Amino acid sequence: MKRRRYLAAAGAAGLAGLAGCKGDVAPGAGRHLLGPDTDRRQVALASVNATPDDSPVDIDVAVAEPLATADQPVRIAVTTTNQGPERAISVAEGGCCLFNREKGGSDDPGGLRLYLAESTDHEDRRGDRWVPDASGGRGDALYGCNPRRYAGGSLTNEYELWDDYAVRGYFRPGAYRWSEAVQVYDDPRAGFGGDPDVEFVWGFSLDVTVPE
Repeated sequence: MKRRRYLAAAGAAGLAGLAGCKGDVAPGAGRHLLGPDTDRRQVALASVNATPDDSPVDIDVAVAEPLATADQPVRIAVTTTNQGPERAISVAEGGCCLFNREKGGSDDPGGLRLYLAESTDHEDRRGDRWVPDASGGRGDALYGCNPRRYAGGSLTNEYELWDDYAVRGYFRPGAYRWSEAVQVYDDPRAGFGGDPDVEFVWGFSLDVTVPE
């Protein structure tokens, strides 16, 4: 079968302006302030890439919990659906889900990270803020993933949205984007490194605001 490669539109929303805030001052930014004086945040979907019209796979995202407080983080659910016969797809669960490892960080701009909900420890954070305690050092795992066999139906991965400890400021209001390539194989036995029959880039963006 002739390989088809799709690149979904991946336009990025700009970072919203910040006003009436106080917080850390960014290096070289003069009096530009990075964060408001409350840790509460509200999140909403800003945009979602459509999968190609003739793709056998559909991916969608939903905000399962839109409000971050001292007691709860924002939660995001990403659902991958095989709409045809059995095949292999690069989207799996656990350590091989979408937006895991180095792809968990927002790429436009940096500052937020998605963590698989089942792998987070709410005690492993700085006070009441959703930012990891990185005093012991942290890094992204480096390993490859075999495609997952989909006999049909859907797979939903749920994530928690945390601040990126490596970026100044806390949960800065604005628009953030995530994107990742998805590979689809007609052969359900396809393994890591194989040539996909369909490949496209899928992603979404979130708006972060300070609730009134």
